[in-house]
Amino acid sequence: MAYVSLNKLDIQTKETVIGAANELLSASDKLFDKEPFFSNFDGNAQLATLPNQFHHANAICLVRAAVIAYKGEKLQQYETERSPEQADYHFYENQKTNSQAFTALYPNDLIVSFRGTQTDDFRDQIGDMLTNIQVSKDSFENGKQTIAHYKVHSGFQKALLSLWDDEGLGNYIVDCLQKHSTIKVWFTGHSLGGALATIASARLLNLGDGEHFYSNRIGGLYTIGQPRVGDANFAEALSKELGENRITRMVNNNDIVTMIPFWKFSHIHGRRYISSNGELKHKFTNSDIRNDRIKGILIFIFWYGIKYALNRFIGLKIKSKSIIADHDKYGYLAAIRKSLNK
Repeated sequence: MAYVSLNKLDIQTKETVIGAANELLSASDKLFDKEPFFSNFDGNAQLATLPNQFHHANAICLVRAAVIAYKGEKLQQYETERSPEQADYHFYENQKTNSQAFTALYPNDLIVSFRGTQTDDFRDQIGDMLTNIQVSKDSFENGKQTIAHYKVHSGFQKALLSLWDDEGLGNYIVDCLQKHSTIKVWFTGHSLGGALATIASARLLNLGDGEHFYSNRIGGLYTIGQPRVGDANFAEALSKELGENRITRMVNNNDIVTMIPFWKFSHIHGRRYISSNGELKHKFTNSDIRNDRIKGILIFIFWYGIKYALNRFIGLKIKSKSIIADHDKYGYLAAIRKSLNK
């Protein structure tokens, strides 16, 4: 196989190769490994609840928490080596449902982050796949009773309860709220983790029984690349109780996971859309999204053609954007950073 020096390529091809390399670097773990959760906050490391506003610092912090959840039991060592704030970390795992979460307790905030699908571990892939393909719905279990008129994804609820009840996550959260009268709870997660975070927020609310004891103690729900979780009744009830200012559900262009399950499930409110050029949009129409998704598909086809041509004719191996790249957790974080710098 022949390989060609960059200096021997024409300017357009050279720029294409360099652009592809930069795209790969921007998605690298190394960009984020030296930052703690609260790198964008003041010394109090306190998250902010701002009515009807998108808070970039909150978003970066909580999306990083969703990303770091993939580090599993190593996350405490990973984060404390980089963070001046010494949070109280707890890690939760249920091997039967292959579900994981961690909590980070700070003086004013409790972050609860759920791990999504772990793509580099075969056992995790199988377990998460089995959870995702269970498209049957069960009545929502709010912690006190079964709410028959709210239906949620059976696999997602089973995974959440395996952590909430079986592993003691729910008891720990409630205990923190009772011991610390001023802290707020922030739920986050990527992919499957976002689905679990959504049901967790509803469960802490006791959604469905009219006694929402901890409603004012939930700081926010921030998810990236999450699938649909429940039926229209559940989605509307949770959206109404939390309100638009406390929900941020990010969708990256053609992220297929955000489009499933395809039938009889609905999304909660709070959608923030990341366009095909990586910009975080706060105002858009369904027509805007449809047109931009078509643009995203055309960009994918273009990059795939460039990759094929370079590989086929000059033996230059590069990686182009894959068809599932829009689901990448680092792409979400990069978009938030990009919008912050504008």
